[in-house]
Amino acid sequence: MTTNQSEVYVCPLSPNVTTDHLREIMGNFGEIYSVDLESISGCPDRQIGKVQFNDSESARSALTHMDRGEIDGLRIRVTFEKPEGDDLQRLIK
Repeated sequence: MTTNQSEVYVCPLSPNVTTDHLREIMGNFGEIYSVDLESISGCPDRQIGKVQFNDSESARSALTHMDRGEIDGLRIRVTFEKPEGDDLQRLIK
């Protein structure tokens, strides 16, 4: 699987986190092209964020500085690949 090295996925996020909130936090690491939030099926109190930076260096910086950080009281993971299946289940518990 090839990954877009200018995109990072942020998970888990509480429903209190908005695209504007995520853009403000992740914007500290570089210019952002887009931010999307997706509800996690079967888990209404968690969501996944996708942040697309204008360049891969900014995405790497966000991953380096924010992975295992905290947003809205939840310890987050920042990855280049979208967490799915068992990996996703481990993150949202």
